[in-house]
Amino acid sequence: RKSGENDGDVLEAAKAEYSACNKGKKFAYEHGWRVLKKHPKWDAADHFDSEDHTEIFGPDARPRPPGKTRPAKKTKSETTESSAGSGSGSMKDVLNEELRQKIQAGKSAYEAKKVKEQSATELNELQFLTIDADSLPEPKKTIIKNKQAQIMAKYHLFP
Repeated sequence: RKSGENDGDVLEAAKAEYSACNKGKKFAYEHGWRVLKKHPKWDAADHFDSEDHTEIFGPDARPRPPGKTRPAKKTKSETTESSAGSGSGSMKDVLNEELRQKIQAGKSAYEAKKVKEQSATELNELQFLTIDADSLPEPKKTIIKNKQAQIMAKYHLFP
């Protein structure tokens, strides 16, 4: 911003620059500009295109002593091994073990639910055998007697 320049002046200059860079097209994003103009991202002083970041950050306050080289970057396998912890294995091993335990718990819960449902079905079928079909009208009597015969065959119960 130049001295004495207000938001309107900045906007007009931006419109003129946009028009010059885009073959005379009018700037159609004024509403967006008004919303974003105070956002921190757009509050930078100047844009730097150089690879040398000393303009932004300044020179290194504590340069490396002569004769001292930077340590080599660690490879991925070295990083994994060094962060393993004290005797507990690598993080990957810990996560794999947790996942295995969760899968096993899920399987156990599924099996328990399956057994519970099977027991409930057996109880309902055995209770169905206690119905006295002889006192019912004919179509129901036949249906119930047939179902009772199927249940008795399933559990190997013979009259």
